[in-house]
Amino acid sequence: MIFVVGKETYAYYISRTAVNVTATSSNVICDAVITEVSNEEKSKFGYSEFKVIVKNYDTANNITKESLDYTLTIENNGSNGLFGYNNDFNSSLEFTDTMSSGTKEDKSYIIAVKGNSGLSENINYKVKLNCSQKN
Repeated sequence: MIFVVGKETYAYYISRTAVNVTATSSNVICDAVITEVSNEEKSKFGYSEFKVIVKNYDTANNITKESLDYTLTIENNGSNGLFGYNNDFNSSLEFTDTMSSGTKEDKSYIIAVKGNSGLSENINYKVKLNCSQKN
């Protein structure tokens, strides 16, 4: 299980992130990183955004030996933010998908962030990634 905790301000950057990784299997490699959103990918609506990239390889480019299922969750961490994907905003988002073994693969999710009030505010959020060997 991976926990990424951050603080998003109403701008185009992440002010703080921390990642905690817990592995439950030595054959499954699953990781996530948070990056800035490139100018080409930014929405036209002006929301704050960040990108979560889920990967089936580690920093040494070792690829998972097992196919895996994963669930990526973005949720509030003591704040009242709204998180959007494809312009559908909710207080939390969840994505479920699979990745195969043997081929280096990553999947990106661009998450828009806004406050309930529509005004500039700090939004504390948590990103969780649960990975398991595919059955």
